[in-house]
Amino acid sequence: MIVTPSTLFPSAFEQDVFLTVYVIWFVFTFVLERIIIWSGTWEKAKARSDRGSALLIMVSILVATAVAFVFAGVGIGPLPDWTFYAGILMMLLGIVVREWAVLTLRRYFSFQVRVLVDHKVVDTGPYRAVRHPAYAGSILTMVGLGIALHSWAAALVILAFCGVAYGYRIAVEEKTMLKELGEDYARYMAKTKRLIPLIL
Repeated sequence: MIVTPSTLFPSAFEQDVFLTVYVIWFVFTFVLERIIIWSGTWEKAKARSDRGSALLIMVSILVATAVAFVFAGVGIGPLPDWTFYAGILMMLLGIVVREWAVLTLRRYFSFQVRVLVDHKVVDTGPYRAVRHPAYAGSILTMVGLGIALHSWAAALVILAFCGVAYGYRIAVEEKTMLKELGEDYARYMAKTKRLIPLIL
């Protein structure tokens, strides 16, 4: 079976809404964020310790998305039609949270784990609530994608892949930040959760 937008959504309106939000997510994540990174490539990093986490996240997103589309296309784990709108709202909220985090970090933002020479702990904007709002936003967007595809199985697959990939990235990043920023980051960790305020 060939999975196409027309086989995934019951109406042309839903198809157009989904494709619009999907393109917005793609442009922000893979175009505008890269511009932010390129604008700061001249900055000297005093430490880099990615340990393959960026590659793992990219592969996980690609695989999870592909599996989600297949699951939705063949009707595995179907959800009621109204969940489409819940999924779209989750995707949009996730995009907003991630881009808010990226704009808050500005020159400190990078796809790789790195610490700049004058790096400081950022605890403003969404970073007041959680330590990794950009990752939280990405996970919310991806899970929302699965729900917008009318498949709880797709959402579950995405959550599993993202959980492993971002869990590893967070472990690598926090170890590096603790090593390079010391007590400042330790104090920040003590007063914030990783992804969900007051919970996780």
